[in-house]
Amino acid sequence: EEARRDGCKVVASVRDILVAPAKPERLDEMLARIKTWYDLTLVHGDPQLVPFERTFPHMNQISNKVRYTGYVVDSRKDFGGDDGAEEILVSAGGGGVAEPLLRAAMAARPLTQAANERWRFLVGYNLSDTIFNDLKNHSCSRVVVQRARNDFPSLLSRCSLSVSQGGTSF
Repeated sequence: EEARRDGCKVVASVRDILVAPAKPERLDEMLARIKTWYDLTLVHGDPQLVPFERTFPHMNQISNKVRYTGYVVDSRKDFGGDDGAEEILVSAGGGGVAEPLLRAAMAARPLTQAANERWRFLVGYNLSDTIFNDLKNHSCSRVVVQRARNDFPSLLSRCSLSVSQGGTSF
């Protein structure tokens, strides 16, 4: 309210893929907030890949307030090293809901054409140490399991394939 009273522009920043809320009425609440308080909503994504309306059904009511930014990655910083080169990189952001993806990828690995490639599993810090250590027990010369790293963009630029969980929850 204070920002609006002072004439400031108010901008929201969201991911392109939203997780469906447990309570569908949350979508209506989000719409009301955007209409009332925000001048602009920046969607970090590409509408040709995943249009925002695919996961936010009210997009048509706020399309005049939406601008796509593309995918935001800081590629200017090179962390050096060769970790990730020609690897299969499996990641899931902070990891709070990543366990099913990580376990599925771990189980699928030996069944793939890339079974003999090096796989790197990045486990976010929101996944418990118990689960992290259990996944780490599957490490071998071809499987690296480690906590998420700040050089993720560098790893991503060097990998041969990225398997990632996208989106966010409300």
